[in-house]
Amino acid sequence: MAGWLLQAEAKPKKPKKKSSARKTSGSSARAQLEAKKQAALKKQRAKASHKSPPSSRSGASPEPKSCPNMLGFDPCSPPPPYEELIVDYRDCLDRARKDAPGRDPKETCGNPPSKPEGGGDEMEYYYSLSNEEIVEMAVVDLEVPQSTIGMGPDPTWNKWGKAFVGHPYWFWVEGQTSVAPLTDNVGPLSVKLSATLESTTFSDGVSKTACQGAGTVYRRVQSNIGRPSPSCGMRFSEKGTKTITATAHWVVHWEIDGETGELDMPQTARRQVDVRELQSVNVEPPR
Repeated sequence: MAGWLLQAEAKPKKPKKKSSARKTSGSSARAQLEAKKQAALKKQRAKASHKSPPSSRSGASPEPKSCPNMLGFDPCSPPPPYEELIVDYRDCLDRARKDAPGRDPKETCGNPPSKPEGGGDEMEYYYSLSNEEIVEMAVVDLEVPQSTIGMGPDPTWNKWGKAFVGHPYWFWVEGQTSVAPLTDNVGPLSVKLSATLESTTFSDGVSKTACQGAGTVYRRVQSNIGRPSPSCGMRFSEKGTKTITATAHWVVHWEIDGETGELDMPQTARRQVDVRELQSVNVEPPR
């Protein structure tokens, strides 16, 4: 009996489970460590994404970027005002031609403004411009002549130095009527340019006349005396000091990467003329 009780109270020992895990080699241990590392990094990225600042859609403004833009300037500032410099330079050339005809205007205005440079992708900047903007940059190197008004019969030919009311006068602009083709580079782009004088308009503030090209030059020959101009002619209707304004309508023809077009480039010139009236007086012959 006692032996039976002893056997009943004695709990059988559970057999030890054999571990299914095998000893890992050195290479597989390193692989497990790398996997744990990647998992930890992934967890950190997930946390960071939850803590990122709200986008502009939520109403909060994003933090300003500190990286430079493609031209190497602060991204919040506008690109260099190169187009404005070009306009100012062209105005300077026009003034220099008027103030000192026959003199190279670059002696007064210097060379054209330098094109934008910077620590970025210039090609992206230039290719973002329209063809018209590129031509505006290149046309500075196209020397379109400044207009000078010709008039015939010229008032300086008579002893009074005056023009007269009612007399037919011819008007034209002096100089060449075309500019030879040239090729200019604007950044990475090649621009072919040429120019022709298409038409000219003359006005004295009262009368107005227009003609193709530059007008017809008056020749001092007997057959032209009192003859109206075959193209651009006017008669003064009243006396006084008149300002003749000539607008030469130049057209620039351009080609960029196979595309072609035209750009108007008017040139203006002025000339003052003193106009008087001729009066006839009847004088009785001596008796």
